[in-house]
Amino acid sequence: MSNLIAQFETDVSEIKQFWQSDRQKHLKRPYSAEKVAAMRSSVHIDYVSSVQGNKLWQLLNKHRKEGTPLLTFGCVDPATASQMSRAGIEAVYVSGGVSALQVADEIGRDHADYPSDTVPKVVARLFKSQLFHDRRQKSYYLGRSPAEQAEIPIYDYLLPMVADGDMGFGSVTAIMKQTKMFAEAGTAMVHYDDLAIGLKKFTEKVGRTVVPLSEYLRRLTAARFQLDVLGSEMLLMSRVDCYHAEFITSVVDTRDHKYVRGATVAGVEPFIRAMNRALERGEDAAEARSRWLQQAKVMTFPEAVKQVATAEDTCTKRAHKQL
Repeated sequence: MSNLIAQFETDVSEIKQFWQSDRQKHLKRPYSAEKVAAMRSSVHIDYVSSVQGNKLWQLLNKHRKEGTPLLTFGCVDPATASQMSRAGIEAVYVSGGVSALQVADEIGRDHADYPSDTVPKVVARLFKSQLFHDRRQKSYYLGRSPAEQAEIPIYDYLLPMVADGDMGFGSVTAIMKQTKMFAEAGTAMVHYDDLAIGLKKFTEKVGRTVVPLSEYLRRLTAARFQLDVLGSEMLLMSRVDCYHAEFITSVVDTRDHKYVRGATVAGVEPFIRAMNRALERGEDAAEARSRWLQQAKVMTFPEAVKQVATAEDTCTKRAHKQL
């Protein structure tokens, strides 16, 4: 029992020290180092995702200092990954949408309706191929004479991979499990978005629905907590669709209020009712939605206030009555 306590105290000390590093000290965690240490296994595991994560971190900072973008494109097969290295590409992106179209057992559109382990498995396969090409290059190079070695180009086959985690495929525990799969696969960075689970339909490019900020923060916190428990330095990206979203599942979070638009015309038909009626008549959904938006004159609450109140009477009863 004393050994467990000693290990726990050591883990807590190491975690706190790690959180003070340049890469971590700016992060705000709603949990303690003690909570993380209590969840750790007694066996320490070094994840290759830490190596790749640090590599990507250095690469991103290099481009930031130079004021240049880090350009890449989607890849789900080993042949393409190896050619990306030879072409001078510095990173690999593993897309969930492309995985759904090319790798998933049930091919489908970009709706994030494939199994949660689909993209982690693609990353694991790509990383194994990267290791193979790295070993092959080293073996071939060392087997040549110094004169021949001078003529052989050397490529970086171990490109860091950025993976698509979509919405996390469920509750916070589901996100934690998927994050663990990504870390074990050799992922350098994973991104989770703020879209509502089950409502993603990127192929149609319409109807993007996001969740409240509080729910999105729970997703990111779950992923970060899992990485802390694992001791992995895999990067976590916040990828948001709120800039292009049309709907939100709830307005329970007051931080979302100033961005949410609503109808400002009294007596206008509710949106859902108007859409259902239009579809029953066989009308085009996009046209019906556009027509309703014009009729309802949607705007945010601050925008609505400016329409009916001056700076002097913004908070008066007259302004509130008109609203």
